[in-house]
Amino acid sequence: LFSPAGFLDDNWWHRTYWVFGKHFYAGYIGWFFAGREVPAGRILTFNESTIYGFAYKPSYYRNITGWKYHLFATDISQVKQPPPDYTRAQREFRVRNMFKVKFKWTVDVPLLVRAMIQANDLLFLAGPPQRALRSMTAYEGKRGGLLIVVSTKDGSIVRSYRLNFLPTFDGMAGIAKKLFMTTTDGRVICLGAEGKPLLAMHPERRVKGKPVEEGLVGYWKFDDGKGDTAMDSSGRGNDAEVCGTWVMGKFGTCIYTDGLPGAITICDDPDFQFGTSDFSIAFWVKPDAFGKRIMGKENFPRNWWVINLLDDGRVELVLGETRASGKVARARSKTPLSTRAWNCVTFVVDRKAFTIHCYINGKLDSVTKIPPTLTGSLSVVEHDILIPSAFKPFVGLIDELKIY
Repeated sequence: LFSPAGFLDDNWWHRTYWVFGKHFYAGYIGWFFAGREVPAGRILTFNESTIYGFAYKPSYYRNITGWKYHLFATDISQVKQPPPDYTRAQREFRVRNMFKVKFKWTVDVPLLVRAMIQANDLLFLAGPPQRALRSMTAYEGKRGGLLIVVSTKDGSIVRSYRLNFLPTFDGMAGIAKKLFMTTTDGRVICLGAEGKPLLAMHPERRVKGKPVEEGLVGYWKFDDGKGDTAMDSSGRGNDAEVCGTWVMGKFGTCIYTDGLPGAITICDDPDFQFGTSDFSIAFWVKPDAFGKRIMGKENFPRNWWVINLLDDGRVELVLGETRASGKVARARSKTPLSTRAWNCVTFVVDRKAFTIHCYINGKLDSVTKIPPTLTGSLSVVEHDILIPSAFKPFVGLIDELKIY
């Protein structure tokens, strides 16, 4: 186990990792070999038979925006790294996303793992929440951290707790049934059975109930007024992460987006993996400017859906199966939105009838035909709904968002 940058380097630079192997190719066209041929990640731990790590998902070891991470386990016996050959980097750069590492299991976890240890059949993970990828406040620990305990057998979460501190990088140790962490504010914390109980990590958010209205899978009123969470009122438990600014809105409070992506993040869930089914999206919006992207669930150029605000003020829903001819639908309103008043926008997608109905302020505005060749899935798996999107991020107010 080694690190090209040194074990004390906590910068999370996107081309250096901890590596379980014998060598590492440095430089722009060689860094990807680590994760592709041997287990590598932000942090690793191992025993006689298994390596555990927190790393990019395999499809993210290449030049893209918005990385996704996973927790994994892999068999230590499969590690067979070829001898160093510095001509390979140039020769094999185009196949950099082909993986030889095979996983015993891989799971998503709701945090960025900064510290990790294995103890018998458990893994202890600690760090800031996933929103730290988009929020400097969360990254610096000003919103606390998380402690997750998972099974080494399959990665399932056994316990999850909230912390009012963040561990330093690799700052965790376990001995005599106690867990020790060094913190970013200069303390050493001891956790054990005889200590003060920790708070459970939002257990209510993991409970899926019946929707309060047929077909409704997400309803964010944004009336919470403060904090980093917008509660889902649909009954489905899909609370949104908030990094934007709470202000007064159309009904109660709302979110102001200042042009940075991810002011609101709705984490991917089967509820939002539309597949080939019908779906509808409705929201209130008051833009500061046109020529922006309001929201999206994007895995471009594979599949995606986005809602754009065009240069002339009209609103547009784009459905993309691929970039090929006949695989993209664009539904545009006839009426431009106002920057001086609130606008209610609704798109109703009927996959069976191959139509998209657009409503502005409750009135039918336009009907657009979906190409008959656009028949594939729009699930966009493992990609969150971002408001605004990373491309030309929207600036303005968002309120009362519903997804059916």
